[in-house]
Amino acid sequence: MGGKNSKAPGKGDRVKIISGKGKDQSGSIFWVGDSRYGDGKRYGVSADDGETYWVDQEHVEAAGEAPPADPGETFDKNDRVRFKNRGREGTGTVFWTGKSRQGPGQRLGVRDDENPDDAVWIDARFCERIEGEAPAPAPRRGGGGGGFGDEEVALPSEYSQSLGVDDGPPPAPMDDGAYIDYGADDGDDEPPLDW
Repeated sequence: MGGKNSKAPGKGDRVKIISGKGKDQSGSIFWVGDSRYGDGKRYGVSADDGETYWVDQEHVEAAGEAPPADPGETFDKNDRVRFKNRGREGTGTVFWTGKSRQGPGQRLGVRDDENPDDAVWIDARFCERIEGEAPAPAPRRGGGGGGFGDEEVALPSEYSQSLGVDDGPPPAPMDDGAYIDYGADDGDDEPPLDW
C-alpha cells in the first residue's frame, strides 16, 4: 500500500500507519479521498487507540492483526468514569448508553466534570470506572442581592428550546463515519483537519 503501484485500500480496510503522526497505530479506514499532496489517496483512520488520524496512502500498509476484541467494561447511566478521547482526558458522569458502531461494546455519552455543557461521545473501551460523586456545579450567576437572578424562574416548555434551557442530555450524535458518509457525495473535498 505504501507505493504508487500498490492497490489502494478502501473504506473499512484495516491499516497500520507506518510514518508521520500516528506512527505504529492500527485502525480502520472510515473516509477515502484524493490526496492534495501528490498521487494516491488520503484516508481518515479510526485508530484502535481512540484517535482519528488523517494520512496519505504512502504512510499506511495493510494491518495483519484484527481489531481489539475486548469491548471494555459495561456502564450504566450515572456511573462515574475516567476517559481518554482524542487527546482529551478527564472525568465525568455517564448520561447516555448505546451500542458502539465501531465493533463490540458500548458507546457512551459522558458529562465532562470540567465542562458540563460539552458532552464527550466515546466508546466504553476508552473509559474506566471511578468511585465518588461528581463535583458540585459552579454557582449560578446573579445571586445574592435580592435582585434579578436570585430565584430560578420556570419557563413554559415552548420557550425552553429557543432560550437554550437544558432539558436534559442531548441525543447521541452521529459518529464520525456517519458525518463523513453524509457529505461523501460532494466529490473529493477533504473534511476539516480538526475533526
